[in-house]
Amino acid sequence: EFYAPLLLGIGAFVILFAKSDKKKQIGEILIGFAVLFIGLSFMSDAIKPYRDSPIFSNAFTMLGKNPLLAILTGTVVTAIIQSSSASVGILQTLAMNGIVNWKSAVFITLGQNIGTCVTAMISGIGASRNAKRAALIHLYFNIIGTVVFMVLFYTVNAVVGFSFLGTATNAAGIAVIHSLFNVFATMLLLPFGKGLEKLACLTIRDDVQPAEVEEERKELQLLDSRFLEKPAFAMEQSVHVANKMAEESKRTLFTAMDLLWNYTEDGAKKVGELENLVDQYEDELGTYLVKLSRQNLSVRDSHTLSIVLHCIGDFERISD
Repeated sequence: EFYAPLLLGIGAFVILFAKSDKKKQIGEILIGFAVLFIGLSFMSDAIKPYRDSPIFSNAFTMLGKNPLLAILTGTVVTAIIQSSSASVGILQTLAMNGIVNWKSAVFITLGQNIGTCVTAMISGIGASRNAKRAALIHLYFNIIGTVVFMVLFYTVNAVVGFSFLGTATNAAGIAVIHSLFNVFATMLLLPFGKGLEKLACLTIRDDVQPAEVEEERKELQLLDSRFLEKPAFAMEQSVHVANKMAEESKRTLFTAMDLLWNYTEDGAKKVGELENLVDQYEDELGTYLVKLSRQNLSVRDSHTLSIVLHCIGDFERISD
């Protein structure tokens, strides 16, 4: 409660008086943390009158006895709000009021890690195959990690016996559980990165399409509409694609010039394919840059965008 207004004041001061975009972004981050702390404080105050209610105690006792239900609860809540940070914050608020015991916290936290994959899965809709595979790897990582963690947890508990599982946990305990799981899963699956990749590729298979076509088009996949929310990053991607377009224009020109001395049907066909590819670059990159121009760009990025728009027209004419 003490730090939230302090961070809010510092963040507002930085945004009002800072001149550079980076400093203003730091101010926005500070305000974000302040709002998060204030929200947790409000939730904690709202829950306090009900902490002695038998409904809460019975619910979490049931979740402790039924780990699959606890994991499902953590998964569903995190999937609905699409933020593992927020769902962990809610669980920590309940723990601060002495409502959550260690056993329930462990299984709910495992479910939260699975639930956070929903955001990536939704983001992968309409994206490239590799983007969908990345979302699947995230899902497989957490599911496999959860299964192995549960097996290890029950094995150690059967041998040693965790006497503290029935006692109430706190906010720090939730953070420890969350961190331990992610470190454990990372160490466990890091050597099997190739295996996760193959599993994702088996789930989402490639179309029967020439590899060279996929290779030539893969740069255009960088022009993802979701990047428009981060204009600086979208501008960087656009410059990268424009550089690739320049290379293709150069390749088209010099391939055509070589045909003047050594004409072949295959060479002429290749020039036509390259020219069509450059046209595609010009069409998709131009459309993307027009959309990007409507975003809140810095002065530098706005100047860069104008230059790139002029350049891609020249690259297209060179290719023609």
